[in-house]
Amino acid sequence: MRCLGHSLEILEAEKNHMKNINGSEFLLNLRILRIANNSIENLESIDKQLYCMGNLRSLDLKGNPVSKMNKFRDQIIMITNENFGKYKKEKKCFDFLQLEELDDKNILPKEREFIMKFYNIQK
Repeated sequence: MRCLGHSLEILEAEKNHMKNINGSEFLLNLRILRIANNSIENLESIDKQLYCMGNLRSLDLKGNPVSKMNKFRDQIIMITNENFGKYKKEKKCFDFLQLEELDDKNILPKEREFIMKFYNIQK
């Protein structure tokens, strides 16, 4: 993945029985990640990699067990926000990240703002 990191912009890996996205943190120019209908069960198996994908604008996780978890959408929006507390103190992988689409549904600025306020994540 590292050798593709600067050139790959779209990755479609649907229905591949993937349990995680290890190694994808090197995909620095990835804009679209479609990993629907895999075997991703929890956020811990993808959160660090998503946080490092600074150019990611569209993410499709439909059909994965993780997408059925409570407040899944909220959690993904928080993870892909520049001020997410879990990794805020670590060296940033990017300058700024704002995921625009999750599971084929736009993330509106007001939705992001509400979630960040609701979970008390400071700017």
